[in-house]
Amino acid sequence: MSLVKHEDKSGARSLHWHVARSATQFAILSIIPKCLSIAKDVVIASTFGTSAALDAYLMAFVLIGLPVAIFVVSQQTALIPLLVKQRELNCRSGSLLRSAITQTIVVLILCLPFWLSILPLGLSALYPNVSAEARTLLFYACLGLIPYYFLNGINILAYGALQARKIFWPNAVLPGIFPIAIVISLLISDEADIDALLWGTCAGSVTETAVLLCLLIRWGLLEGNVSPREQSTLLLQRTIPLVIGSLVASFLPVIENAIAFSLGNGGVSTLAYGYKVPAALSSVLVTAVGITVLPHFASLVAADRWAACKALYRRIILAAGIMGGILTISTLVISEEIVSLLFQRGMFTPQDTMEVARVQQVYLLQLPFLLMNMVAIRLLAALGHNGAISFIALLQVLVAGICGLWFSAKFGVQGISMGTSLSSGFAFVVLWFMVRVVISRKRTA
Repeated sequence: MSLVKHEDKSGARSLHWHVARSATQFAILSIIPKCLSIAKDVVIASTFGTSAALDAYLMAFVLIGLPVAIFVVSQQTALIPLLVKQRELNCRSGSLLRSAITQTIVVLILCLPFWLSILPLGLSALYPNVSAEARTLLFYACLGLIPYYFLNGINILAYGALQARKIFWPNAVLPGIFPIAIVISLLISDEADIDALLWGTCAGSVTETAVLLCLLIRWGLLEGNVSPREQSTLLLQRTIPLVIGSLVASFLPVIENAIAFSLGNGGVSTLAYGYKVPAALSSVLVTAVGITVLPHFASLVAADRWAACKALYRRIILAAGIMGGILTISTLVISEEIVSLLFQRGMFTPQDTMEVARVQQVYLLQLPFLLMNMVAIRLLAALGHNGAISFIALLQVLVAGICGLWFSAKFGVQGISMGTSLSSGFAFVVLWFMVRVVISRKRTA
């Protein structure tokens, strides 16, 4: 028994360095797309400032993505461990992937008419004091993003299939297509309006989907004639609990934007600009950790290597916390300078810089918690405890919404970011205790 434990711990150390190397490579590769995204934001800031048209586009981007965030992201999280298990059994998993894509398209088709029918009523209820012209522009933007709605769902599953094979570079590199398409659309448009943003978004999605399908075909990830009925049923069973959590979690950006929208013109834009740099940093690091660690946890769980699983979890979560803390402290010091350098030109004024910098500083505080939370969530997903993930998401949204609403009355837009950062710290405490309980039970079973 002691020899097995020693081998597990030695294997965990080896896996730790493998995960660290994969995450580092992913982070380095993703720097270029993130820089392109920031360059896109610079162009948009210079063109639109904090205008009503940009508010409508940003809000529509969140709203039209809700069904995808609710179902497809949940399905991807449930799909990856199943694909890893099939790979461990030397089975071709293309049939399961094709079935998952079919399920996604069907669900999105069924959701779209219902979502579009209730959206105008929802906008009127959420924003009774906003002009009818602003609500009409917002609904128009939602209609223009329908192609993105479908293509984004397919792309998420394609990325999941690549992650299950531990092929991570496409997930790091290909999102760079998106900002390039938007910038090109803005440059070739006769006038800068919301249509240029909508066309660029859809064009970027089409290109990204085409490249992903070519990669799936190249690596044979769509091949496989085995009936996926049993695995598809299991996939659906594991997806449903996550859908509940995703349903709740997906409303957090909506809640944040709704509170910001109620604060007056420019509120949503200020919140969005303040989240740009923290989102870029967390996207590089949190995404790198989340994408690379799940297949490794899934492999250990499939082999019942609980000691190695626990050791890997501890090593990665400690490294994530230290890395996030160092990056947060170093970025907080130069927060206003970053905003000024990136956005202060054209319609973006020095007053906008000060407002955005305050929001950005508070958002940065949640970075260490986001990193550590992602490690814990991925381990729970590999273990199949998807209901626990949904429960924590519910608690986090409640804390963020209540605190954001209360703080916004005192601190304006900055108060919204305060509520979000507090909720991330709260989620970390709950996740830490939950993982300890689950691993202890597995080791003694």
